[in-house]
Amino acid sequence: FIPSWLAGTFFWLFSSLILAAQSFDEFQLINSATNGSIRTLTDAAVVNVHSGADGSALNIEAKVTGSPGSVRFLLSGAESETRNENVAPYALKGDSSGNFVSWTPTVGNYTLTAEVYSGSGAGGSLLDSQTIQFSVINQADTTPRSLTVTNGIGSGTYAPGTVVNISANAPP
Repeated sequence: FIPSWLAGTFFWLFSSLILAAQSFDEFQLINSATNGSIRTLTDAAVVNVHSGADGSALNIEAKVTGSPGSVRFLLSGAESETRNENVAPYALKGDSSGNFVSWTPTVGNYTLTAEVYSGSGAGGSLLDSQTIQFSVINQADTTPRSLTVTNGIGSGTYAPGTVVNISANAPP
């Protein structure tokens, strides 16, 4: 026999531990053409939608610990959206059976919040949240590249896209 006050304490402790195990980890910038991660999206990040950079087939995934009931996305800035995701992957623009929906964000500044809830449809308890700000640009990479050859001749600076032929001979 367990007294009701003690049973209530165990229930509260157990449910608190379960809820605490469901939390926000990070935002991932996703290449929706390949469903692969480009990088972790952190506060003050810059996303470049130019074809030679991050590209234009994007999405943002909220990585979470545990199996929460849902994740709500709140996007404001150059574009605005509120979206509830009830099953992983939790994606700002959604997915179809794990295939991320493609999104080309409008150039500008954004604020993104992900809220982790215990229930579906952003119901139940708010377990965790994270907010970041990021910017979207569309700019070609014009950074010169350098090439240095050791034990040989040839060094210089080359513009992006320049074809450089390299050959090697076996040592004598």
